[in-house]
Amino acid sequence: IDRIGVRLAYGLSVGLWSLFTLLQGFTAGLGSLVGFRLGLGVAEAPAYPCNSRVLNSWFPQAERARATGMGLVSLGLERGDVVSILAETVPEWLYADMGTMGAGGVSNGIYPTDAADQEAYLCEDSETVMLFVEDDEQLDKALEVRERLPTLRHNVVFDMEGLERLDDPMVMSLEAFEARGAAHDDLIRGKR
Repeated sequence: IDRIGVRLAYGLSVGLWSLFTLLQGFTAGLGSLVGFRLGLGVAEAPAYPCNSRVLNSWFPQAERARATGMGLVSLGLERGDVVSILAETVPEWLYADMGTMGAGGVSNGIYPTDAADQEAYLCEDSETVMLFVEDDEQLDKALEVRERLPTLRHNVVFDMEGLERLDDPMVMSLEAFEARGAAHDDLIRGKR
């Protein structure tokens, strides 16, 4: 990817993946199926690092981390407050972590494979005030135990797919949260 560039690598990956997907329709036996599936895997492999680079170049990490941190401050995060992050290793995890530290909070990572009761224990023990979750699956666990978390004020969801109709004042999308943080940042800097 570094030698040929993201755009060309991504284009080659998509082109090869499409070709091997098409070729699977012409499978004549186990050997050709294995060969085409192997080709599909090889073609798909560079897509993931290309995706990460494209996202990180289009949306700079420092700006998103600052917007996240300012979003936390706008919701009352104080120095030393604990913010938990319940997600796989995705770029948004980094923004939440860096934003928390930049706002003076303490970041607490929770494994996405943890059961709801484990999550409740970790959040209650750490006195988590804000919880970032990756998607609807992780949010379901958070909502299941939130009555047991008296210090929890808000949940921020990275990926709102399947949650478009959710109407809960304690839950917001990362997009809305970052917009809130950017507006708060502008206010503090005197841009509004």
